[in-house]
Amino acid sequence: MDKTKRTMMAVILGTALVGGGITAMNMLAGTAAPAGGGTPAAAQTGEQNERHPHIHSAIKALHEAMKEMKEADHDFKGHRVDAMKACEEAIKQLKMAVEVDKK
Repeated sequence: MDKTKRTMMAVILGTALVGGGITAMNMLAGTAAPAGGGTPAAAQTGEQNERHPHIHSAIKALHEAMKEMKEADHDFKGHRVDAMKACEEAIKQLKMAVEVDKK
């Protein structure tokens, strides 16, 4: 998969996680149902007072999704490697967005 496609997948994945609480595992399984009732993790962890709590929640969720994929006993029909790369790219882009906003 080329870098442009990976970046687009990362943006889509990050947006899905921020907007609807969809887990990467649900997306890979083709069952993109909201996880945890769609309640953002930021609201549950008291991150409301910081700037961009949904972005920080998405970064955390992406790290957790990567951990689940890494520890899974299968490769999601060949999608695990690309999904993990997309997560890494999404994390990188989200962190850069937060950094740029600080300046």
